[in-house]
Formats: sequence, C-alpha cells, structure tokens
Amino acid sequence: MITPVYSALSILLICLQQYLGVEQLTEYPIPATTEVLSGLNSKPNYQVYVGKGKVLTRIEKYTNHKGPVTPFKLSLPPNYVKMGMSASTLTFKVHDGWLVAYNMGEWGGLVYWYDKSGGESYLIEKLSNVLEFITIDSKIYAVAGLAHGDSSDGSISEITRQNGKWVKIDHIKLPHSPQALSLLPDKSILIITTDQLIRVKPDKSIAILIENGFWMPYLHPKSLAVSGNTIYAGMAGGVMKTWLDNPGKQVWMHE
Repeated sequence: MITPVYSALSILLICLQQYLGVEQLTEYPIPATTEVLSGLNSKPNYQVYVGKGKVLTRIEKYTNHKGPVTPFKLSLPPNYVKMGMSASTLTFKVHDGWLVAYNMGEWGGLVYWYDKSGGESYLIEKLSNVLEFITIDSKIYAVAGLAHGDSSDGSISEITRQNGKWVKIDHIKLPHSPQALSLLPDKSILIITTDQLIRVKPDKSIAILIENGFWMPYLHPKSLAVSGNTIYAGMAGGVMKTWLDNPGKQVWMHE
C-alpha cells in the first residue's frame, strides 16, 4: 500500500493561514482504497476559492459564522438556549434587514428575519442547515441540507416576500446534502454533496456529473471553485480536480 506523504508545508500553512495557487499542488491518482481514504480523514481540510484572479488553496480555518457582520448580537431563541443548543450562523443582507440561518448540526436549522437594528424578528422557516444564501436573477435562494447517520437530504428553497413578510417557497429537492457550491456563468449551480457532484440547471433539472464520489464517507468536501472548465473541490487531505465536460476524469492534488 502507498500512503500519501504530506510535507512540512502543510503544518506551515496551518500555522500561518497562507494560501497557494492551486497549480502549485502536485497531482496524484485518486485515492482508491478504504485504508488510504480513512487515513486521509484525519488530515487538514483544504479550502479552495477564487482570489487574485485565480484559484487559490489554503488549510481551512474553522469559523462558526459566515457572511456580513450584523450590527447586533445574534443568539438562538431562548427556548433553544434553555435546551443547551448551540449554532453556527449564516447572514445575508436584504433591503429591510437581515436573513439569518442558525445551523444546529444534527438538530437542523432555523431561518429568521431581523430588521436593520435587530429589534424586530420572526421565524421564516425551520429548515435543514443552510449552506449558502445565493442570488440568481434577483431571487434569493437558501441551499440547505442535513447529513446524519445513513441519512443525507438537501433542498433549494426560494426566500421571498409575500404580503409584507419573508417566506420560504419550495424550489428543488436535492438527492443528498450539499457540502459546497459554485455558481456558473449560465446560472446553473454546481454542488458537491455528501455523495455526488451535481449541476442544478435553471430549468430545475439535475445533471449528475459524478455518481458515487470517492470522497464518501471519509473526506468531507467543504469548498468548491471553478476556473473556466476546471473544477476544484477542497476536502480532507487534498483537492480533487475534474472538468465540467469530462467529470469522469479526476485527479488528486496536495503538496
């Protein structure tokens, strides 16, 4: 068995939170055995993102908040706090205030509206954990999912105003829980789920690019970046490289 060897640069990246151009990583065959994949599970998670006009990678830094900072303190509703619940938060600014998703892991999530000062609020919907709020053609969508045990489910819901209040409208059911996404120029959504790489098209159809991802259940992809025709997915131990027009070809990358 050949076990991937990781350089001291990984430790340096963790300490300094520096980034590399993804092209600086070395390409290897996709890890294929359970022994190798389970060994990668404990490796740092690579984050890929577009910056400085190219795809960059760095060791992921954990944070329990994503999105713009609100001018008021965010807190779960008191009844959830009394139950000992905690949550990560995702914020999205709208014309009359804020959309805030509280993600409570296996317990699911809540989506709230707050006014600009945080003085008024109401529950929009109990949803699975919201991965991202995205905008397409001036419409706001919540991409959400929950993976726990043998279960993995996902959805895309429209968040819109009706009769003066924000509401959720069902839009698309996803085959599995989304882990990372990227908007493509044709307004389709590229999503890596717990099990698959899929493309959600504007007509709501879903194209499966990779059926049974090699990453499940060990590598937990958490980021996705696209440059032209090339797709990069960051996960535990490295980055998967593949292509929109040839997703059957996949390459593993790390230092």
